[in-house]
Amino acid sequence: MNDDNIIPIIGDLNIRENLKRLGEMVDSLEMDCYILDSTRKARKVKMSEQVLWLMTGPRTQVDCDFINGAHVSTIFLGIDLSFLSILHPDAAPQIFETMIFGGEHHGHQTRCSTWEQAEKMHADAVALVKRGHLRIVK
Repeated sequence: MNDDNIIPIIGDLNIRENLKRLGEMVDSLEMDCYILDSTRKARKVKMSEQVLWLMTGPRTQVDCDFINGAHVSTIFLGIDLSFLSILHPDAAPQIFETMIFGGEHHGHQTRCSTWEQAEKMHADAVALVKRGHLRIVK
């Protein structure tokens, strides 16, 4: 690693300059980052902008339920975890995730692209936990 990439915590640079250098380093990472606007629509941004947005305390949890000993949680991830964008640049980003913790379906996970899809995805996971088995959707 090059010493030029090390950010001194204490040294000749002031805090503002340290934060600026950190932002430049973070933005050089190749990750698709997103934030939500006031209508809960996702917008692609640089990672440094996403970090600042997250520091404002936005609502990133779509829903959360505890049913039959299981915890169903749906959240806005803020980064595209689909990995399809490498092969298919036009693929919708997978930036919302529903997971089931505990119970028969512990570890069940689904992802989607919009807040509205995430609400449905959460409702489907809740129904899954209540029924105790998978449902085939046509």
